[in-house]
Amino acid sequence: MIRIAVLFSSLLVCEALVYSEALLPSRGTAEAQLLSDFVDFHMFSHVCLISARGTANSSSGGTSAAQWAALAFRFLAAGSHGGPYVCVRDVEDLVGEGRPPRTRSFAGLEDKGLPGGGRGMASEGSLGLLVYRLETESDLRGFEEVFQGEAKGRRWLLFSRGNFVAFLRTLYMPLNNKVTVATRKASDREWRLSEVYQVAENLEQRVSQIGRWTPFGSYGTPSSLEDREEDSIRNRNQKTFTYGALDLPEADYTTRRLNLTGLFLRCTTVEQAPMAVLRANPDGSVAMAGVLADLLATLREVTNLTYRCHRVKDGGWGSKVNGRWNGMVGEVRRGEADIAVAALDITPERSMAADFLTGMLSGRYRIVMRRPSSADFVWTAYTMQFQRDVWVLLGATAGALMASLRLVSCWSGTEMRLSASDAFFIVAGCLFGQGSSIALKSTAGRVLLLSCLLLQILLMAYYTSDLISGLAMGPPLPSVNTIEDINRDSKLTLGWRKGSSLGEMFQTSVSPAHRRVWEKAEEGGMEALTLSMEEGAARVLKEPYLFISSEVAILHTFGQDCRMYILPTSYFPVQQSFALRKGSPLVPILNKVMLDIWSTGLIDKWKTTWSPATSDCSVLETKPIVLKTLLTVYLVLGAVAVTAVVLVLVERRVGVGVGGWGGRGRRL
Repeated sequence: MIRIAVLFSSLLVCEALVYSEALLPSRGTAEAQLLSDFVDFHMFSHVCLISARGTANSSSGGTSAAQWAALAFRFLAAGSHGGPYVCVRDVEDLVGEGRPPRTRSFAGLEDKGLPGGGRGMASEGSLGLLVYRLETESDLRGFEEVFQGEAKGRRWLLFSRGNFVAFLRTLYMPLNNKVTVATRKASDREWRLSEVYQVAENLEQRVSQIGRWTPFGSYGTPSSLEDREEDSIRNRNQKTFTYGALDLPEADYTTRRLNLTGLFLRCTTVEQAPMAVLRANPDGSVAMAGVLADLLATLREVTNLTYRCHRVKDGGWGSKVNGRWNGMVGEVRRGEADIAVAALDITPERSMAADFLTGMLSGRYRIVMRRPSSADFVWTAYTMQFQRDVWVLLGATAGALMASLRLVSCWSGTEMRLSASDAFFIVAGCLFGQGSSIALKSTAGRVLLLSCLLLQILLMAYYTSDLISGLAMGPPLPSVNTIEDINRDSKLTLGWRKGSSLGEMFQTSVSPAHRRVWEKAEEGGMEALTLSMEEGAARVLKEPYLFISSEVAILHTFGQDCRMYILPTSYFPVQQSFALRKGSPLVPILNKVMLDIWSTGLIDKWKTTWSPATSDCSVLETKPIVLKTLLTVYLVLGAVAVTAVVLVLVERRVGVGVGGWGGRGRRL
């Protein structure tokens, strides 16, 4: 009995569907057939049928929403791909009282089957299609309620009559909307597929026909798809499906909306040669030159938009300080500018405050410090040739030779007894290449004298060669090469430009050395940060200060200045681009243009054009020795002369002879 009841119920359902189809006007059937072919064309895996408020749709001859949904179910199930996942929702279910539309309530459109449900990996088909019938003022009010927020970025198929433009003129149809409107004249079998969009909210709507759908004729063949003169359809893809032939372009909608005539953008920027070189205009705006200026000018030529740029008020790039965004990102976020034109680093924190265009520039960061000069080694110019432990070993060796000479002279019967001063002057004379007037007759004494002379040859070979090259060519390059080296030297300070992304990078880095840089900056009250490249350069020349900035800016600013030394290690590889306000409809359109420009190689060409050649500061070049370098020598000579005079006076006073202090002595 149960099986008979189930079978009977199924027969009743099928009969009801057949009966409903028979009662439906041809328009309702054509809509369902077009929907099925449209879904097959785009390979949508999810479809949501949204009905207007109420249970009946008077525009279709009293056809209820349930009847139309049943018909759509039937034709979708008979599609070429076996039918998508289908849901039916009412406007009242999607829009709460006084609340924005709950677009997450579009059941079946949550990217089923995707790993983690991530929309970033989803294809257009997997995101689903929203279907709505727009034919009365009541339908329009329902669509206006649901076409908000996230729903504006979804794919829509609207069924309407030929006067749909009048319906939609009260709505803001953003530039990035994906709404397709299907209309048909009462006396025509062919359905026109159109797009409606606005370049900006204050500009008029633009309507363009992008394709058509023609149902099969009585003999199973589609009607003619030949273009008429009034049609403006280009790059179409004609395909035949289950119920008719679709003539639609396969290209993305962005290729059809590149004409942005009438769009005016307020641009905020910051100077960073060679990317952006600014010149103030009398009206408060700035004229730009450089790589980004060429890019922005090309963008204007392609899209016909206009812009006016101003220098960012606080001079910053964009960082979050005490919960408030500053710099260019802050101006874009607050609506003071529409776009930030700069090589802005794309970071996770900034991406939460603004939308970035596709990264068209790759950047790294380099560190610059002052190149050592001879003036830095006034007191060590003649001792820096050997390290401290070498000097200690040399002194110990000289002392051992003096003691050995003194012992040999005392124990040998053929040697004259030497005093401590005699032994000192014999060893000192050998080391300075002068020898001694005292003759050593014993074999032991002569061996010691030869050892001293051999030491003198080795010392002079190494010392004088380094001293001569150092005095003529300048001191060697600094031993600082990495951030770790900077952290080890407590005298050095590493700074960067305020408002740049470097603060975020140092603070959130996984490297302890990088985080230590941020900690030192905080301990110093952020005094290490500068407002401009010029301020950073001035501090590098005057203080034990190192400055880190983008590689392009470092090479352009300091690449020809041999007073500066650019450390070899680079840090923080990043992607850079322009920033717009969050949710800006311009993003996909400008991304399309940017990618086209990038693919032509123009950006690399502009970078080469605007980047000057760097100087090779490692080329050997002799320089005259300045007085400051010889100051130590003159001071030493003066001290020795004074010491000699004092010793003469003391010798005359106490009667010390040629034998020296502590010796047998012979008066001259």
